[in-house]
Amino acid sequence: MVDEATSRGLTATIKDAERRLAVAEELIAHIEQRIPDLTSRPDLMPRQFAAVALARCCRLYRAIRALNRADMMDVCSLPVRPLYEAMLIGYYTLYGGDEAYDIVRGAYIRELRLLPQAAREGSTLTDDWTGPADKIRWENLGRTVGKLLEEEAGMAEATAFLTSWYDLLYRKESMNSIHAGVGSLGLHVTHSSERVGATVVGHPVDVDGTGPVLVAAGLIGLLAGHVLKVFGFSNELVVSLYEDLNLGADEVKLAVNDPA
Repeated sequence: MVDEATSRGLTATIKDAERRLAVAEELIAHIEQRIPDLTSRPDLMPRQFAAVALARCCRLYRAIRALNRADMMDVCSLPVRPLYEAMLIGYYTLYGGDEAYDIVRGAYIRELRLLPQAAREGSTLTDDWTGPADKIRWENLGRTVGKLLEEEAGMAEATAFLTSWYDLLYRKESMNSIHAGVGSLGLHVTHSSERVGATVVGHPVDVDGTGPVLVAAGLIGLLAGHVLKVFGFSNELVVSLYEDLNLGADEVKLAVNDPA
């Protein structure tokens, strides 16, 4: 729990933030321009779902950026975890084909079946579905996707890469943003030697709110490079902008570090 008097001194900042935010904006704007061009025949729906996942990631980036610009740095990382999930689904369906797409659909149908009948949307899917219907376990999916990237896309050490992001983002955001507990509620605690109180605005870990923005842009840029390549479009600009973000592992750890 953070002492109000020292909280700002403990927060993280990102080097060269203004320039890198400009790069992130250019990167996402370019990807958004290309997304309408990503079309497929119905039998290629698995790869099209990867394009849809990319579109979802861009929208989540816009939500993070809007919160950042509204000076709501204490909550701007909330969309990071669903963005990570969408990124994984994008890679999974892009390289896993029909089998991966069936598993993703089956997980959705499983959740539909858990809803009361009156609350089900698309309930006819649950009546006719005979494929897999297992819950997606994101840590396991990260390993599966890592192997696909290594085998199908030639991305060295992709499993270790995605596992580190899971530990760094998914677990951290679960504790400190998504779920109620010491991590998220503790950001609102103030205390001195004599009194303990609460503040409406939580103490942000990243005082400028740039960490979640740049992390989101980096994840999207990497996915977009793969999607554009599979669809037959040039990914040179995306790759160049992604590299220009230059978000190293040490800075990512700093951006999500919990000073409490």
